[in-house]
Amino acid sequence: MAWPTPQEYNEAIQNPQLNVADAELKNGEPELTPIGLPRPISGGFASVYKLKCGPRNWAVRCFLREVPDQQQRYAAISAHLAGARLPYTVGFAYQPEGIRSRGQWYPIVKMEWVEGEPLIEHIEGNLHRPQALLHLADKWVLMLDALRRHQIAHGDLQHGNVLVTGGELKLIDYDGMYVPGLRGRQSAEVGHRNYQHPRRTERDFGPQLDQFAGWLIHLSLIALAKDPTLWRRLGAGDESLLFRREDFQNPARSAAFQALLRSADPQVQREATLVQSLLALDLPNIPPLTAQSLRTAPAPAAPAPPPKTHGRMAPARPAPVAPPHPQPSPAEEWWRGYTHAAPPRPARATAAGLLLPPAPETPTAFQLDWLLDHLGPTVPVRFQPPVWAVRGLLLLLLVLVGTVASLAGQWLPWAGAAALLLATGLLVSRYQGLAEVEQRRALKAELFWSQTEQERLVGAIARLDRQIEEIRVSEQSELHVLQERHAQQRRAERERLGAIDQELRATLDQLAARQKELDQAEQQEAEQALRSAQQTYLRERLTGHALPNPGVLPGLTPARRQRLIAAGICTAADMEGVEITPGGWFGWRQSAVLVGPGGRRVQVKGIGPRLAEDLLAWCRRLELKYRPSMPWALAPDLQRGIEAHSTRRRWLLESQQRAAAERAERQRERVRQESAREQRAIRTRIDSLRSRTAASVQALQSERGDREREEARKRWEISQVQRRLEAYQAVTFPAFLGRLIGLR
Repeated sequence: MAWPTPQEYNEAIQNPQLNVADAELKNGEPELTPIGLPRPISGGFASVYKLKCGPRNWAVRCFLREVPDQQQRYAAISAHLAGARLPYTVGFAYQPEGIRSRGQWYPIVKMEWVEGEPLIEHIEGNLHRPQALLHLADKWVLMLDALRRHQIAHGDLQHGNVLVTGGELKLIDYDGMYVPGLRGRQSAEVGHRNYQHPRRTERDFGPQLDQFAGWLIHLSLIALAKDPTLWRRLGAGDESLLFRREDFQNPARSAAFQALLRSADPQVQREATLVQSLLALDLPNIPPLTAQSLRTAPAPAAPAPPPKTHGRMAPARPAPVAPPHPQPSPAEEWWRGYTHAAPPRPARATAAGLLLPPAPETPTAFQLDWLLDHLGPTVPVRFQPPVWAVRGLLLLLLVLVGTVASLAGQWLPWAGAAALLLATGLLVSRYQGLAEVEQRRALKAELFWSQTEQERLVGAIARLDRQIEEIRVSEQSELHVLQERHAQQRRAERERLGAIDQELRATLDQLAARQKELDQAEQQEAEQALRSAQQTYLRERLTGHALPNPGVLPGLTPARRQRLIAAGICTAADMEGVEITPGGWFGWRQSAVLVGPGGRRVQVKGIGPRLAEDLLAWCRRLELKYRPSMPWALAPDLQRGIEAHSTRRRWLLESQQRAAAERAERQRERVRQESAREQRAIRTRIDSLRSRTAASVQALQSERGDREREEARKRWEISQVQRRLEAYQAVTFPAFLGRLIGLR
């Protein structure tokens, strides 16, 4: 089936009252061009029209080609987006029978109209405001992170599908979107050629679809923020940003890659190198754009080791103190404001070009990665255990062993072994009693229980994800059943309406045949009446002409004339034909039979074939004389009489036709009402199912958000314990022994 062209959609959208099924859109007014025609936004997949419906504006997407599972795709996308409630998407409704063109109904998507700047126009208008472009790049990373956490891929990230409204990003056109409910299907499209990986095909359909385009657009934003002249030099704005399909197919000769690889900005160079390397990977192997992949801060310098004593007497050990902390980093200040509900700090730019946002209600994985990446350096603990007391105890032990050995020389080996065991036990006991060792042991125990709690939280989050997925799978299964019932009901309605129409056509055909028979009978009656009138006229005229006198016709004698009159042939009207019959031996003798009105036959003595034919010719000449003047149309009163005879029968037929049409319309209306009730019941069940699913998913996602918050806190606590443990790396038993014997 060929789908309507943009021109046909233009003609249909001019009269939404007649051609649009949605009650709200029926009263809408399409946006017009200066010449008064609807203004379409046409692409390779659909034509989009803006309809103003009172205070609200709607976008109506009219499809230019068919996707077999289009309704199921939009149902899955709508359900998932309703549960995710992301600020980057807009609401929409798929209508299977939305617009009528060429007498048939076709689907549309009714989507909220977003007033905003397309991405290209926004970038071009801010080329000389680098901070605005860097801020947009940060929002871009946050948006991709939110989509990835909800397992959503737009599928066609490009300048035409990204709007900037009020400084925020909005995504439109969800024809190629992936959500978990579409797992296992193929992609309906492969995206814009100037933004997609050259190896992408319809088989690539999963949460990784946006990773290459995400890197590409982010690189373009930061490159233009660092060097606005790239816009003019690389011809940006013509269905692309800085890159085109040809740059992906031959990166070695790409002017865009060469310009960015030679950039004076290290971040642009690094990211351009990375994006160029992605061209050699398959789509599933392309890493996502995250804060961790954008790290640019240098590694902290290693702390200076504590001074060695080289066996010299060390000063007295001070009381153990907690490891000193450097000045809190911006990340630590942000986290402290988040965990202690402190007033939010204003956003500040980082070295990576990212903006540190104020504390949100729930930290995202991106923000936590940023925090862990921007913590300050760890200062190690100075390990200076009190060795003089231990040395004194060891010396006293040696003196005691020597005394015992001198008194009983045969027990010397046993005394040495006992001394060694006592010394080892003394050293281990003294080492375990050190404050630094106790602090490290307490930190390890705290780390163990924190990691155990984190694993429990991760398991709870995974369990909630499985529950959410199970709910959505169950919803999709029930939706599929309900949609199949809806489709079956629609087919049954069409079949019943078709049967009614077929029965009506059969009845009307029968009545039309009877009408045709009536018309033919009326015409035949009129023709018969006209022939009768013509014959009466001719007979009246021919009756006035008596037989010709003797001698006028050869062979017509007075006697023969008298015999004709005696036989009833007195005038030209009494003779209508002649029949010649053979007679005598071998048929050589012929006789003539005169045919009169009504088929009367008479044979007159002396009238042979020759004279009979002359008499008939005389009658025909008279008939030709009067034929032009005979009537060629019925008299009005006679015509009205014939019409009056068939008027009643014609009126009965027309009444039967009207009755059949009215009866069929009542049957159709009854079928439509029954179908509408069933469809409303199915739609009510679908809406109820979606509401229940959305409520369940929302409750689970709320619980999941709480668990994510707890897990983020726990990750932060683990990172802090690990950082504190790093300060105790020098607190070891070998270090204690080395300090004891003066090697450290």
